[in-house]
Amino acid sequence: MGCGGSKEILEECEKPLCSKMDRVELEDLDGIFSKCSEIINQIEQKRQILVDDLIDNYYNTGAWAYKKPDPDKALECCIWKLGVDNKGKISEIGFNSECSLFEGNCNSENGNKAANDLINYMKNIENLFRQEEKDKLKDELTEIVEQVSSNMNNYIKEIGEKCESNPMKGFKLCSNLKCNLAKASLALNCSKDLWGKMNDLLASAPKVMKKCTHENFELQKEYVEKACKSNETENLPIAWFVIPSNSRRGNTCKAADEEYCTKLKARKLLFSKINK
Repeated sequence: MGCGGSKEILEECEKPLCSKMDRVELEDLDGIFSKCSEIINQIEQKRQILVDDLIDNYYNTGAWAYKKPDPDKALECCIWKLGVDNKGKISEIGFNSECSLFEGNCNSENGNKAANDLINYMKNIENLFRQEEKDKLKDELTEIVEQVSSNMNNYIKEIGEKCESNPMKGFKLCSNLKCNLAKASLALNCSKDLWGKMNDLLASAPKVMKKCTHENFELQKEYVEKACKSNETENLPIAWFVIPSNSRRGNTCKAADEEYCTKLKARKLLFSKINK
């Protein structure tokens, strides 16, 4: 189906959705599946933002080191990294509150990019999702799944009658029908999980933006001083050095890094299969 993947590597909504619908040669039903493909494409775009982009943000900021990373932790990890870049001087990380950007002269390129990408992500997340659009996609896909499921036997019978002289073709078209329904059902289940993730992010975004103040950054002084004692310079190792061991992901920093790289590789592989 082009949208599978090992559960040990990619879980639930981490798996890209496949919107390719194969023809079943029933005009009305092919029209339904064409519309279904468009809906799945829209859900997949949102999945990439809510899941793939968020995971990448967690990794690039260093928050991936946590067992349960969240936007607050990602922001804190950014401050630790930029604090180390500035030899522990948090006041020099150069946050411009007017445009919500880090502009410190001594900020490393990677640290600056990770922090600003996170801020832009949280700042724009509210503009990317509208409640009415979310409800419309869910309702339309639910209707399609229910309609096809409830009429499955009739569709199979119709295909069988149409392909009476070519049973192998009929078998292939019935297989396409079942595969299309499975893709639609996967997308519907994924969307339900996505909307929960979306609501959590929308609730956390204003809180994260509110914490982007020099006064709040200074509260990280103790952790920045601890980070400065580490010889590590990249975001993930710095976070690993600072956070408590019982909050860390995996057994070692290397294991956490490998987990992300494995997920990224699996994601790219599935994208390449889906887009063929």
